[in-house]
Amino acid sequence: MGIRVNLVTFLILFCVVGHGQESEFISGTLIDTVNTEPIPFASIRVKNRAVGVISNNDGSFRIPIKFRELNDTLEITSMGYDSREIVIGRLLSDQINQIYLKPMLIQLDEVTLSASNKRGRGRNDEVRPVTAEEIISKAIEKIPLNYPFNPQSYVGYYRDCQRKAGG
Repeated sequence: MGIRVNLVTFLILFCVVGHGQESEFISGTLIDTVNTEPIPFASIRVKNRAVGVISNNDGSFRIPIKFRELNDTLEITSMGYDSREIVIGRLLSDQINQIYLKPMLIQLDEVTLSASNKRGRGRNDEVRPVTAEEIISKAIEKIPLNYPFNPQSYVGYYRDCQRKAGG
């Protein structure tokens, strides 16, 4: 009888603690409206704040619930999809919110590149096309000019989850 009471007490406490931890965040998954596949590595940003996350491989993300209480808006962007804004207050905190993004195609204009090599400096000088070998040869000659020898500064993003001590 004592084991049964302990087990029931443990399960109740486990559910209360688990529910308390989940209520600190709002969870969501980004989904493609056409093929219903998850959208990985999308930017999810709180509008007008320097706060945001990037969706995981499976399109999932979590944001702190405090932004819901502040009545903020999420800006969701991903290459190849229409951007979307969602008021955080409309998202549910007790379940995973499914957010659908529409694929967006952008028509690009045709680009044509051509190169020529002028011989001489007069007005009527000969113009001839540059060969692939000449382009490669020039590129190899210029490697020392284009190769960075000094350290460069890069910008990167990473995901981090922090918990308060004792919480």
